[in-house]
Amino acid sequence: MLDGTAKTPFSSLGRSEDWEVMLQSTSDRVWSHFPYYSIPMYKVVSKDIGFRLPFSNFQREVFRWTKLSLPQIHLNSYAIMRAFELVCQYLEIASSKNVFFTLFTVQRGLVRGGGSGWVSFRQKEKMFNISVGKVRSFKEHYFLVRAKSEDALNNLLRAVEEPLAAGNEALARVFYFPLGWSGDHYNFKPSDYSRTFARLSDDEKVAHDNLWAYVKSFAPAKSLGVDGKEVTATRYVDTHGLMLATDPMNLLGSLFFSFHHIFFFCSSFIMMFLTYFRALCSQEI
Repeated sequence: MLDGTAKTPFSSLGRSEDWEVMLQSTSDRVWSHFPYYSIPMYKVVSKDIGFRLPFSNFQREVFRWTKLSLPQIHLNSYAIMRAFELVCQYLEIASSKNVFFTLFTVQRGLVRGGGSGWVSFRQKEKMFNISVGKVRSFKEHYFLVRAKSEDALNNLLRAVEEPLAAGNEALARVFYFPLGWSGDHYNFKPSDYSRTFARLSDDEKVAHDNLWAYVKSFAPAKSLGVDGKEVTATRYVDTHGLMLATDPMNLLGSLFFSFHHIFFFCSSFIMMFLTYFRALCSQEI
C-alpha cells in the first residue's frame, strides 16, 4: 500500500475482487510513474462522469490508438467518450474508434515552459454539448487503481506474437495502452490520429450515418423570448445530462424531445394567462 493522504474516495469503481483503490504518496504527481499495475485516475472521472472498470473494448482502442494514458486525457473528453458509447448502445451499433475519430480530432493543451499537457477531443462538426459542469482543479485530485486479479490483468494486457531466434514465434503479453504518463503520443501529429469517412468499413459507414441521422432528428429546442416570440435553437446530445442521468437510455429515447416541448407549452400557457389577466384588469379599470 502506498503512503495515503486522504480517505479512499469511491468503492463503486469496479468489482473489489478485481480492482483495488489506493492513495498516492504526498510527493507523487499525476504524471509520476507508479508500480504494481497502478493507474492514476481523477476523482471527478469516477464520481461525476461515472467511469467504471473494467475498460470497454472501445475505451481500450481509443487509448491504444492515441497512445495516451488515462490521466493525459482532459475531463471533457472522458465525458465525450462515455456519451458516444451510450448513444451507440441506444442505437444498437458498435462503438468504433474509427467512427469516433471521423467525428473528433486530437487537440493538445499548451503548457507553460514547454512539456506535454492534457489532450482533448475536439468535434469536427458539432454533435455533442460537451460542458460537464465545473472542472476547476480536477487535475490535482486523483487516486490510484491497481489490478489485483487475473481478470483485471486480462483487461489491461493483450497477447502478441514475438519472433524467436530460431524463427519460431512465442506469445507475449503487453499492455493495451500506457498505464502512466507517456510521451509516445507526441511522436505523431494530431492529424495522424484522425480518420476519414472514405476509409471506414461498410459497417462503420452505416454506424456513422445512423449517428448523424439520430442527432439531426432532434426537434429544435423551443422557448419564448423576452418579447414573447418563439425562439428556436438546434439541439445536440446533452453530454452533461447523460452523465447525471440514472437511466441514460430513457433520456436518449424520450427526454431530449419531451423536456423542451413541455417547457415550451408551459411557457406558452403562462404567457397566454398573463395576457388574459392583463386584458381582464384593463377592462375592470
